[in-house]
Amino acid sequence: MDNKMAIMANILIVLLEIRGFILSYRHVKWQVIIYYTEISNFLAFLASIFYILTNGNDPLWRYFSCCLLMMTFLISLFVLSPALGGVKTVMLGGECLYHHTLVPLISLFSYLFFEKHSDLWLIPVVFSMIYGLLMIYLNHLGKLSGPYDFFKIRENGLKATFIWVIVLIIIISAISLGIMFIAG
Repeated sequence: MDNKMAIMANILIVLLEIRGFILSYRHVKWQVIIYYTEISNFLAFLASIFYILTNGNDPLWRYFSCCLLMMTFLISLFVLSPALGGVKTVMLGGECLYHHTLVPLISLFSYLFFEKHSDLWLIPVVFSMIYGLLMIYLNHLGKLSGPYDFFKIRENGLKATFIWVIVLIIIISAISLGIMFIAG
């Protein structure tokens, strides 16, 4: 492990997150708190600060945030990009450049090659399930629309929403286990 490189990568993550949050806030104001992307990036921001302050002695938070960021990256690339205007818009435009692309990739690279590793793969899965079920429940009540189309149970119906939940759980499980095994 190269802790100096990890510290530099985590400093870069913190700086990129600040830039991304400024752009996100300008775009959606306080609604940032309902997006998985924003939550995962905020956790990455905190995890990187914690990593820097503790000199990398507790890898759990970095692993947790890295898994969530990779979920953001993959869903943005393969689900949201085709639906919302393509890769240029969803992966490279505005705050998306930071939150969908740069931070997830830097985070993964640093975690895999420069940092200590954690093996608590179930934590990102449970967090993602809780988030998804909460969003579906709020959509069901009519308190929220989205923030992603696959949570819109009133429009999609129970069957389609259930299938999306299963697919998303499989994806975050594969990400969590994959990062754990690759880092292994």
